Amino acid sequence: MDAMKAAYDLADKLPKHEQYALSSQLRDAAVSMPGNIAEAFGRQHKKDKLNFYYYSRGSAYETRSHALVAVKVTYVTTEEIADVNTSCLAVIEDFNKIIKALS
Repeated sequence: MDAMKAAYDLADKLPKHEQYALSSQLRDAAVSMPGNIAEAFGRQHKKDKLNFYYYSRGSAYETRSHALVAVKVTYVTTEEIADVNTSCLAVIEDFNKIIKALS
């Protein structure tokens, strides 16, 4: 949830003309992280759970990528994406541990 909140805060800093492009993609990827976690909890089979953990981890990478794009096109600074970057890296690390434990 922290990574999602940081991404939403970042999306609010992007230019208005990015509202339906980069901002939207950033929010979609970010909200997908906790959504896939919730869906994994609702699954009974280990393989199903793993798939949703993989999806959530992928969404963390995607969220981070969108934040890095915002820096590259000079909408924000590296410092302004620090929370998103740190939160997403923590999510990725946690998922690597969960996936390893379930595999």
